[in-house]
Amino acid sequence: MKPKLWLVSGLLLTLGASFLVVSGCAHPASTMDVPAYRRILAETDPAKRAPNFKGSPAEEKGLKNFRNFMETMTVEKVKADTRLVYAPDAHLNDTLKALQGVEAIEAYFLKTAANCDETKVEFLDVAESKGDYYYRWIMTIRLKGDKPEEAFVSKGMSQVRFDSEGRVILQQDFWDSSGAIYEHVPVLGWGIRQVRSRF
Repeated sequence: MKPKLWLVSGLLLTLGASFLVVSGCAHPASTMDVPAYRRILAETDPAKRAPNFKGSPAEEKGLKNFRNFMETMTVEKVKADTRLVYAPDAHLNDTLKALQGVEAIEAYFLKTAANCDETKVEFLDVAESKGDYYYRWIMTIRLKGDKPEEAFVSKGMSQVRFDSEGRVILQQDFWDSSGAIYEHVPVLGWGIRQVRSRF
């Protein structure tokens, strides 16, 4: 890449990131770093929190409730079901923001649902390993006033842990937020596309 283009792209990315932080679209200080992730993994260890979960009625309920909740999200659904799906001390990290506690999670989902005409998750499959459930999905988000063809579509996976009652105690999402959201932000999206086109 030419030095001038690198400079312009770097400046645009910096300005775009600053815009996202100021506008509330990104929260670097609120994301979960690796040490925090390891600490939360220890705190939510399925062997301690839900030792007899696999094959139980609570497992069946938890898997069903989480899937139903995430498939489509509306303000009414968030108000009615968040506290049924998430434990009081639940942790959520969707790569954009890290939250703890069902009140914070509910407020976040309410804001998301209120700002979108469509939030849909298509679940492709789920696998279990040592008390962790891995959901593979395709997510579609359409902001208020956007046309259907302007929706953000991304693929990803969620690591989910449940408590003994079948409520989510950990949800760690893994997905490409740059492709799904940041590339649609004016100026920042252009900068990301310019950098990617050179590789």
